[in-house]
Amino acid sequence: HTRRLGGITGGIAEVGIENLVQMFMSSVPTGTLTLQQGEREGVIGFEAGMLCFARLEGASGLKALVRLLGWTEGSFVFHASLDSLEEREPPIPVKAALLDAVRLLDEGNRIDKSRLPPRAKPRIAKPDTQGETLSKVETAVLELVRAGFTVQRMVDLIPEPDPEIYRALVSLSESGAITF
Repeated sequence: HTRRLGGITGGIAEVGIENLVQMFMSSVPTGTLTLQQGEREGVIGFEAGMLCFARLEGASGLKALVRLLGWTEGSFVFHASLDSLEEREPPIPVKAALLDAVRLLDEGNRIDKSRLPPRAKPRIAKPDTQGETLSKVETAVLELVRAGFTVQRMVDLIPEPDPEIYRALVSLSESGAITF
């Protein structure tokens, strides 16, 4: 409740989240941007050009930032202080984080997710993937496929940004390691 009192407020659609972060960061050395979309709430905090935290539901860091940058509607409240309720993460330069997040968001938008419905439970098609060079994300995806997780549950559990998880799912599907 106190996050919404006495700050600068407005609509996300008017400016965009990336522009909001850059604008406030260039004007004020420290700040917390609270974003609202329906019942969903995200928060981004920065200090001295460093991203201190980004959160959206259960996601944090770059994963949360990518999801938040995908919002085109909603509202924001900005305060020129860091939210003391938020747990700080290892700081990273805001400009670098925004660049990575925008790149990942763009890459994610290029992935055909129609083959990856959220409720789908992929199955192992090729049980022996040892000898193949798998990325860290592909290995995590395979472990969760073996455990019977849905696509959405994998995306929520694996801490990497969503586009990297979708890319791993597509790669594993195209190599024949998993099927849908």
